Amino acid sequence: MAVSFLAVFALAVGCRSTIAGTLFSSHDGLPVPVGTGASATEPAPSPANAGTVTATTAAPTTVAPTTAEPAAATPPPPQPGSLTDVAQALLAQINAWRAADGTAPLTMTTGLVASAHKHNLLMSAGCGMMHQCPGEASLGSRISTEGIVWQAVAENIAWHSSVSSSGVLAAAKGVNESMYNETPPDDGHRRNMLNDAYHRIGIDVIRDANGEVWVTEDFAN
Repeated sequence: MAVSFLAVFALAVGCRSTIAGTLFSSHDGLPVPVGTGASATEPAPSPANAGTVTATTAAPTTVAPTTAEPAAATPPPPQPGSLTDVAQALLAQINAWRAADGTAPLTMTTGLVASAHKHNLLMSAGCGMMHQCPGEASLGSRISTEGIVWQAVAENIAWHSSVSSSGVLAAAKGVNESMYNETPPDDGHRRNMLNDAYHRIGIDVIRDANGEVWVTEDFAN
């Protein structure tokens, strides 16, 4: 259980990358040609059978009832996994900035990583850049759920537009640098990174099915 309930958030909602990518789906707009083929015409009656009508009786047909098979359930799309190597690179960035500022390094903590990952999944699933998605517990509550005892917590979130899998590291480090390079008074993310009240951090980075990169950094004392 938390020692107290003081929560410190970044002043801004999040850091959006300024590098945007747009995907286009185009159609040529050309008309689809209509296929042509020979048409059969019924021949006119010949004199030999002119005026003769042959009656035919069609046998009744019985169609056996069919039992429709239930449609197969569509499996949910796989959830993106944590890119731990990228998260470690961001931790190294932050700790280098803290060292330059004379602040002790942060330690990656399993419970905070779990909290950050679950939040990334919600944001990428449609919530978007928000610190608390609809139906989600508050930051302090979800960190406590992961077994973290805290006196102060904070969170940085960031997003980058679609990139290839090989571009995730550069994208994540880029948005991390954007947060660090903030200037007062809009420097909430930077102050979270350098705050000597925090000793633990959980960093999660995912690349979703659209190639978009999501970063969540959860801090605790």
